[in-house]
Amino acid sequence: MKKTLIAILAGFALLLSGCAAPGAAPTPAQILSQLNTQVCPGLVAAGPILTTLPGVSDTDKALLAKASADVSKVCAAGATLNPADLQTLAASSLPVVLGIVQALPAFPQQAAIVTGIGAAQILLPILIAQVKAIVPTSPAPDAGTPAAATIPPAATTPA
Repeated sequence: MKKTLIAILAGFALLLSGCAAPGAAPTPAQILSQLNTQVCPGLVAAGPILTTLPGVSDTDKALLAKASADVSKVCAAGATLNPADLQTLAASSLPVVLGIVQALPAFPQQAAIVTGIGAAQILLPILIAQVKAIVPTSPAPDAGTPAAATIPPAATTPA
């Protein structure tokens, strides 16, 4: 079952990555649209479900609250496209939430939540790469390393 799901999600990611014309970089509005239609709805819906399930420890509830805050940074109305926030969600929050979900006894929405997190884990690296390709970075004032750049919501309106 897991191998089939992974194969389906990988195929979906390949199809999605081929949707843009060759050489045409997506606009910020297109990236936000992908994020808001394909990643955020399932992640936002999962939070309230998970925190009310029996068997979720206080420690897990604290981890879910942190993950929920990370989801809010990325998925809230008016959120900016920030590669650092997207990376935190992809690399830290989603694996923690997935571990909690998989450790719980079976519950009705479990398969849907696992599938949603899996899809987000496939799509987020693609979206992060797209954001990094169009977001200019500037040196950090003290370290000379690239600072996390953002695209404000105003810059995401279609032309």
